[in-house]
Order: sequence, then C-alpha cells, then structure tokens
Amino acid sequence: MHSDTTRITAIAQAPRRRDDRREELFAAALRQYAKHGYKRTRVEDIAAELGLTKGAVYFYAKGKEELYREAISWALGEWCSAIERSAARASSSVERVSILSRSSFAYVEAHHDLRSVIARDPSIFSLDPASDRFASVNDRARGLLESAIRSGVASGEFRSTIDPSAASRFLYQVYITFLIKAFALGEGDELAAQYEAGTDIALMGLAAR
Repeated sequence: MHSDTTRITAIAQAPRRRDDRREELFAAALRQYAKHGYKRTRVEDIAAELGLTKGAVYFYAKGKEELYREAISWALGEWCSAIERSAARASSSVERVSILSRSSFAYVEAHHDLRSVIARDPSIFSLDPASDRFASVNDRARGLLESAIRSGVASGEFRSTIDPSAASRFLYQVYITFLIKAFALGEGDELAAQYEAGTDIALMGLAAR
C-alpha cells in the first residue's frame, strides 16, 4: 500500500517538476538573451547555467529559435499575470484601469532582464497585429484593459458611448509605443513622466460626465 501511494504521489508531482524545470530554463534563457542578445547566445550556455546537457534543453524546445520564442512568451506571460494580480485589488473600474496602465510600465522598469531583451529586440512588441510574434500574450494583456473598461461602462464610471474594444486597442498601442521609446530607444525618465500624465488624461477621457 505504501509503495502504491509513493508511486501515485511521484506520478502526480512529475508534471509539476517538469513545469518548474521549464520555468527555470526560460528564466536562464532570458538572462542569457539579456546579456548577449539572441544571436550571440548559445543553447550550450543556457544549458550550462542549469547544469543540463544541450540535448536536455531540446526536450523543452526543438531549436534555438523556438527556445527564444517560448522564453519570451513565458516572460511576457509572467508580466501579464503580475499586472492582473495587481489589478485584482482594485475597488473600482477607474482604479483597475489605472493599475493596469501604471503597473504594466512599472513591471518592465523593475525587471532588468526583460527590459534588456526588449532593448535588444523591440519587435517583441509590434504595432502591426499581422506581424506580432507574441500576439496571444499581448492580446491577453489588452483583453485585461478591455474588460476593465467594459466594467466601467456597465457601472456608469465610464461614458456609455465608449467602445471598450476600440478604446483598449488605442490605449494598448499607446502603451507599446511608450514602452519601445523608453526601453529600446532609451528615452527613459522624461518618457515615464509623460506616460503618467497620459494615463491621467486617458482616465479623464473615459470618465462619465
């Protein structure tokens, strides 16, 4: 009986261990990309950081390009989950939109590896949906904003004439533009202040009269 329980527990824990290892791999890959960029980063270097063989890495990704795409998708997913958790504490739709907008920018500022990768590869965020390599994650983030705006319209906090889908797409494109200018083009502190002011203007524009 004891051996059966142990075996069942081990089977149940196996997917969790694989997920943990997967996250460790993607985090290590992100660190290497931040230091060296995609072209100069070797799969062997990522594997060595974790004490893995190159072959073990290919259990999680078929090649260097797929590993890059999966690691960036993971990092963006972590960003999206973090801002979603922050916004969940909001007591109103106005506060929710404010938190989503401000924490999105603050998260990138606070996470050096992601910031460095964006600086090396601004195309991670694309203003053209047709060429967006990370559309699923970016759509998820924009969807959080749309949901908050839609709730605000329903509660009467925001104007009833607002189209939540169109408004969220516009505001998300503004966010992406500021993100690229701040972290890829290095316009930094001045741009952060402009983004703060822009968020206030956007909230005033959404507000019911």
